[in-house]
Amino acid sequence: MALSGECADEIFGGYPWYHNKDILFEETFPWSRSTDVRKSILKDGLLPNGDEYVHQRYLETVYKTSVLDTDSKTDKRMREMFRLNLDWFMQTLLVRKDSMSMESSLEVRVPFCDYRIVEYAYNMPWSIKSLKGREKGVLRRAFENELPYEITYRKKPISQNS
Repeated sequence: MALSGECADEIFGGYPWYHNKDILFEETFPWSRSTDVRKSILKDGLLPNGDEYVHQRYLETVYKTSVLDTDSKTDKRMREMFRLNLDWFMQTLLVRKDSMSMESSLEVRVPFCDYRIVEYAYNMPWSIKSLKGREKGVLRRAFENELPYEITYRKKPISQNS
């Protein structure tokens, strides 16, 4: 059995798109700002209105995001980003993790996916999640006496798609 950190980036703001103001307010899935590569692998005509379909799924997800009347523009957007990540990006990661671990006869637990942690973190203000301006700032602070400094405060590698 192994423990996985899946969901920590999604609910505590670990991805670069949470911190990049050029990406943050774009009306699209932040990890998939262009659909060109995805469309290129589909058979012609399979999804004729692909961009429209993707944008509609994005809008539906944003629309069902719970926000508070007191949320600032940034806090409201962060809630939308968390919802997008939980409903879409995280689901893909979990399916991939499950199939890969089962193939290896390894049971992997995902403690950050516990609904109680997700609900608690969802309602945490962005200023706390990004404590000291860091991705997963509050999570890093919570584990700084439990894990070596090099692990707790290491930078997430930036991918070319971020």
